[in-house]
Amino acid sequence: MLLIAACLIWMVPKKRQLCLRCSPVVVVYAICLITLQYVYGFNLNDDELPTVVNGYPLKEIGLVKYSYPVGPLAVQVCFVDSCENRWRYSFS
Repeated sequence: MLLIAACLIWMVPKKRQLCLRCSPVVVVYAICLITLQYVYGFNLNDDELPTVVNGYPLKEIGLVKYSYPVGPLAVQVCFVDSCENRWRYSFS
């Protein structure tokens, strides 16, 4: 989905304006994924928190159960925070 959006943005003449308008959607999507990854960091079994839904593995969208989830979650939070700060300061 994001690859298709990137290709469409690439074809538009006013790329910068469209990127600035689309970036909040990407940040909200990333925050939702981080929130879900935080929940996946809890010490729950597969009955309480499944890894496969209707035959679809959730690791395809980034929901992975790590044995020590602090590291990957911290990297994701730092990346989204830096993207959000870049977006926020681009308007000033």
